[in-house]
Amino acid sequence: METPAIGSISSDGGDISTVIEAAFKQYKTLLPPPPDSLLLENMMVTAKGSLDAFHRYYVSCLSEAQDEHGSRLAEAAMLEAHVLQANARATAAREKTLNASSDVEASLQYLQKPEGGYTSGLNGSLFRKHDLILVEDFCSELEPVLVRLTEKAVDPSYMHGTVAWDKRQQCKERDRGRKMSISSDVTFMSECDLRNERRELLKTKIRKPKAKPCHMKSLGVSSMHSPTTESKLQPKEPMPEFVSAPSSILFHDFEVGKIYQQTIELKNVSNTMRQCRVIQPISSLFTVSAGQFQGEAGYVAPGMNCYYPVTFRPQSLDDCSDVIRFRSQSGAVIGVTVEAMIPPVKLDLPPILECGQCLVGTSKQVIFPINSIDGRQRSFTVSANTARSCILLISEESEANNCLVLPPFSIRPKHFTVECGKRVDLEIHFEPQNRETAECGIILTCEKGKSQSFCVTGEGCIPNISILSLHHGQLSSAMSGELADLSADHIIRFPELNPHMNAHQVLSLRNSSAIEYSFKWMLLEPNLQPAPPISICSTETTEHEFDSSLFVVDPSQGRLAAYDIKDFLLSFTPKRVGKFDALLTFELQCADVSARSTGKEASCSDAQQSAAATFSIFTLELKGSCQQRQLMLKPSLLTVAGRISMGCTFKQKLQLVNMSLGAVEFCFETVNSPHIIEVVPASGSLGKDMEVDLTLSITGTIPGRLEVGLRCDITGEAEPIWLLVQAEIKGAEVIIEEPCLDFGLVRLGSEVTRTLTLRNPSSLRTCWTMQEECGFLFSPSSGELPPLGTALVSVVYTPTHCLTLDTVLGVDTAHGGSSSFLSARAEVQEPSVCILSCQLRVCDSYVGVPGSYTLSLYNQTLLPTEFEWGCLEGKDSEFVKATVEASRGILAPRGTLEVVVTLTPLTVGELSDLSLPCYIDGATEPIYASIFCKVHGLKACVTIEDRTETFADPATRGQLRLDFDDSVVFAEATPTSLCLVNESAMVATFSVSVERLAVRKSAPAPLTQQPKSASCSSLLQRKGGGASLQLPAAVVPSVGCGFLVQPSRGELQAFEKIPVAVTMHATMWGLYTDVLIVQIGDLEPMRIPITARVTGNPLFFQMMGPTFNKNLTFNRTPTLHFGSHCCGRPAVHRSVRVTNPSPVDIRLDWQTFKVIKDDPQLIDLIVVVGEAFPLLDGSSVVSQEAQDARADLIQVHMRQHEGFASGSLFSVGSQQTMVPALSKANVTFQFVPPLTCDTDGDTFNGYALGYMSLAPQVKNVVGVVTRDDGYQVSALRMDLSAAVKPALLQLETADEEGMLYQLTAGSLLQHDGTILNSVEATSSFLLKNNGQMSLKFGMLIDGPFVLSNVLPSVGCREEGTYCLKPHCAAQVKIGFSLTAETLKGSTGDLQVTLFENQLHYHGQVKIKHDNETQQVLPLQAIVSLPTLRVSHEVLDFGTVVVGHTRELQVNVSTQGVSAVYWSVTHSEKREVLRAVFLSTSFSEKRSSCLRSQVRGHLIKPLRQFQTTNLKWNECNLMF
Repeated sequence: METPAIGSISSDGGDISTVIEAAFKQYKTLLPPPPDSLLLENMMVTAKGSLDAFHRYYVSCLSEAQDEHGSRLAEAAMLEAHVLQANARATAAREKTLNASSDVEASLQYLQKPEGGYTSGLNGSLFRKHDLILVEDFCSELEPVLVRLTEKAVDPSYMHGTVAWDKRQQCKERDRGRKMSISSDVTFMSECDLRNERRELLKTKIRKPKAKPCHMKSLGVSSMHSPTTESKLQPKEPMPEFVSAPSSILFHDFEVGKIYQQTIELKNVSNTMRQCRVIQPISSLFTVSAGQFQGEAGYVAPGMNCYYPVTFRPQSLDDCSDVIRFRSQSGAVIGVTVEAMIPPVKLDLPPILECGQCLVGTSKQVIFPINSIDGRQRSFTVSANTARSCILLISEESEANNCLVLPPFSIRPKHFTVECGKRVDLEIHFEPQNRETAECGIILTCEKGKSQSFCVTGEGCIPNISILSLHHGQLSSAMSGELADLSADHIIRFPELNPHMNAHQVLSLRNSSAIEYSFKWMLLEPNLQPAPPISICSTETTEHEFDSSLFVVDPSQGRLAAYDIKDFLLSFTPKRVGKFDALLTFELQCADVSARSTGKEASCSDAQQSAAATFSIFTLELKGSCQQRQLMLKPSLLTVAGRISMGCTFKQKLQLVNMSLGAVEFCFETVNSPHIIEVVPASGSLGKDMEVDLTLSITGTIPGRLEVGLRCDITGEAEPIWLLVQAEIKGAEVIIEEPCLDFGLVRLGSEVTRTLTLRNPSSLRTCWTMQEECGFLFSPSSGELPPLGTALVSVVYTPTHCLTLDTVLGVDTAHGGSSSFLSARAEVQEPSVCILSCQLRVCDSYVGVPGSYTLSLYNQTLLPTEFEWGCLEGKDSEFVKATVEASRGILAPRGTLEVVVTLTPLTVGELSDLSLPCYIDGATEPIYASIFCKVHGLKACVTIEDRTETFADPATRGQLRLDFDDSVVFAEATPTSLCLVNESAMVATFSVSVERLAVRKSAPAPLTQQPKSASCSSLLQRKGGGASLQLPAAVVPSVGCGFLVQPSRGELQAFEKIPVAVTMHATMWGLYTDVLIVQIGDLEPMRIPITARVTGNPLFFQMMGPTFNKNLTFNRTPTLHFGSHCCGRPAVHRSVRVTNPSPVDIRLDWQTFKVIKDDPQLIDLIVVVGEAFPLLDGSSVVSQEAQDARADLIQVHMRQHEGFASGSLFSVGSQQTMVPALSKANVTFQFVPPLTCDTDGDTFNGYALGYMSLAPQVKNVVGVVTRDDGYQVSALRMDLSAAVKPALLQLETADEEGMLYQLTAGSLLQHDGTILNSVEATSSFLLKNNGQMSLKFGMLIDGPFVLSNVLPSVGCREEGTYCLKPHCAAQVKIGFSLTAETLKGSTGDLQVTLFENQLHYHGQVKIKHDNETQQVLPLQAIVSLPTLRVSHEVLDFGTVVVGHTRELQVNVSTQGVSAVYWSVTHSEKREVLRAVFLSTSFSEKRSSCLRSQVRGHLIKPLRQFQTTNLKWNECNLMF
């Protein structure tokens, strides 16, 4: 047997990925896939500055989830590594064991379960943590068999027989048993049968699987021997015949020496009568008596029962078990388990008896109640567990006291009995001697041998009391030089108080031990000493007092429970002023404590204190001080301002402020004689730093001076506080309700009446009298007022002259009362009006233009006054018309009224003698306004930019000119403007006109004709064509330029400025002049010269559209592309249309140029003799008259160099082209491709210039226009571009070998031996045109090669000519025609060679282009010739008997790949009697698989020879 290699991993235990997935499968869907680390960092950075709380929370949760996910993945990886390491260690250990043993032992040990191995290296707690199963859960160790056997030990499991062997033994025993006779109801088995049954019983027990745990069932883990495996190894079990009741028997709670018996009932559940026999159990403790049957001979009828008594005789109190087996007649075995066991003792004691903590040097007693859970009476003995106890002391006293002493523990009772329903207390006395944890083990042994182990623990400790906190204060230490008790641990300072106030502080103490203490607070007198360091400045000199009644601790004594926190209330209540100190000591006492435990959780109760030690834990010093109360009364002195009426109550607000350290109570006294003085509220309570508002009431009863001291008593203070009140009491008086008597404005000669109200404010009756005054009349002048009564007095005032009255009126009272006074006021006036500006000067006024002016009237009095305006007075009143807007009205008191006066002059000049009167009601004389006017006429001027010319001013005449800029472009509406200014207030008409070149408005006309189709329209729009451009919306004169004035006439308002736009519309270049006439009103007209220079080219190509508009983005030179052409081709013509929108015929003289790359020349110098561009006649010869006219004229022109004369490359069809006015003309450009070019092609760039010339009658129009032509104006330019490439087609053959044809000469043969006329083989190649131009070509093919087909069809109208468009391809098929003549070599000029029985034909395909260039494609055809081989050169028949026939075999074979038609002929040299041959045969060419062999297909013709005489015969056979 081959053992596994070290380090290998078995197929069932190596791959643990499924185990890990099953363990952590709940985490797969718990979290989403973790985000990218960079994304999470970005989210965390953005979350820090985010204002969204949910965003921050989400990012934090996401970070926590990612951390959790990473930790769980790490745990899974760790667990997987742990399992792999354990498996590797187990494999290595097993390999080491097998190598150390012999071969036989290794083979036997390999069948056993290995010791340790895989399970020994696993961490069980780690597996349980992650809910994983271990091997022990489904493959545990075998439990020991509890049956006592007298025979030898059972053989190991690997020595057992197989299942087949056991079945064969059962069959033999069954046959042997059938021969035995039944002597009684009980059948006894032989020794061999018993041995076999016992062996089967042991196999059943050993192989019995352990019950699966619950978690393994949920995971679906099967046991070691699955039902599927057992079903494969064992035969199918038969149907049961007997059923036992019960299925198992249990004897419990037994005693030695007694006999116990139970009965097993077997029921026949089959449909036939059966016989059953019993197999005695292995153990001698259990015996089965003879069965009790209802039938005869031990048979049990169907549905009937039989009974077997089972007897149990215990010999000890140990548990035991066995199996009683019943075998039926068919061999089926029924097993009934029988067990005997005593149930374990169940006590409600915890496994650890915890005594808790106890102070060192004291003792503690803990009681644990013991109850029997199963309700049986048991006796127990307590003994020491020597494995856990270090020292065991047993004395006679402990034995007598039924006590077990295990220092520092003593346990009582040592022997006890637990009766049913009763409880026994187990007392444990714990007395520690040092500060450590004590532990000992005890054993409770039952009378039936059962025992249980317990552990007794306790901890020795010292008091652990700490100050947890001090509420409302803090613990401090003594300051430098402060008087304090230096033995105190801490100082507690109370806040400063007033006498009889309370201050509280809560001190929290924590008991950090498990011991309950009895505490007591001791209050002692402190030993005060200055705290170090001591200095003269810091030494305290104030005397401190000790009074134990001032400090109180609540509670002062009591109990402090274990692990408890207790609060103590410290109170300080001073009774007098001073500083107080006290020393507070905290003492603890602890006695023996008896505690009762429930078995699960110990709690101390029923504590009894005995003589115990007293511990002083810490000492606290209490400090407190007391100061006097402080109150303030605001104000403390009250002096009433003025006098208080007798019988009236005066009230004043007071404030009482508490500046003490606590609340105070106050009480004010009340004064009732001779005056009434009281404070509300009179008493109350006032908190700390609070104030209360008080009201003081004073009621005087006697006139005179009042001075009273009011006392306020303070609770707890011996000295009161005082309030001093001072006031003046007065008697009866009369009060005038009105503060002042105002008569207002009084007109002289009238009277005014007012009313006074007199009031008696006192409770006394008062008599009064008015004091007399000049001009005043009182009604009534005297009277009597009841208490609190009133009276009305009428006062009449009559003035005698104008004045401002300001006097005092008085009222006297009787009996020496005080008098009352009030002031009286009045303003007495008469009417008075004036004009604020009595002179009105009008400096700028115009004839017939009304002007409005303002005059202001002012009322100098407070009286309303009426006024009325009169008519103009003076010498010049007839030359001015005046109107007043408000001619009459009322002027308000002290008011100003603005009056609008409208003046309309009727003549020019200065008007000074004018006045306007105003009449005032009540005045004897009117008031006048003087008027002065200066009248002007119409005045206007014209402004152009910064220059101004005034009408009727000779000094400014001739200064204005209307010049357009030199940048005026043809066909553009170029505006300029002038301004008409009316410098007067008069309204006048105006008109502006042009003398000669005036245009009129019209509808816009298209510059070019609309295209006929939408495609042409879109093309023109893309090219910038003129379909969307329009001529100026004006009718231009025939001279080619005009001026449009807007507005041309209108009305000029007063002081108005009207801009006038003069727009120039030109359709032809030139220098234009004209005059602008301006007429305003009746002023003399103004003539302004106009000068305009128009530049630009009016001609344009229709393919490009107008290029003279500077606002168009496509303003560029058009380019005429001839495209790509083959070199050597004929000239290419392109026709373009030139449009002339001007009203003048223009002649174009063309010159063509060629652009050379990297041309160093910069300028061209042109010398012209005579006329630059003379008119040519039909024969292109200059007329003699034109030459004579300018023979003496020499001109020199300079232009930018761009190229050289193109020669024959680019040219124009007609050198001169006449473009009629408002019409079009066609110009033909041509390009002649050169004969040769580079293989990559050449590109040619050039341009054509059309110089414009005019007729003499239109060049100069006197006084209107002057024009230049020829080299002096810009020429019409057309850029030219063409490309020349060689005529070249790309040839691609279908085969890598090229155009190769392979045929055999046998292809011409048929099976009947006839020869075909021809056989054709085809091959193809691909023609591609990769250029930008169409190529025309023809193909010439050498015979016997023929053109088969061209796909797709690219033929032209000319026969044999083809045209291939750019970027297109065509497939050309060429065939090779094989005929008999071709094999004979009649191929004309075709090259034919013979090589290795093959004919090689070499031809070519010539592709001729239309430019006389050609391309050649080689063609090759290989024709294999047939070869025939005969196996014998000589056929020797030898001697042949006459009349007999002899046959010889001849092998004829082909050497090539061509089929052969053969025939045999013979020529007799001598007489032949008879020759017989087989018919001719046809040898086909060999298949492709035999081409490489030398020999071909064999043909075996039969040659027969028969002779009739005795002669020598000879003949020749020819194939």
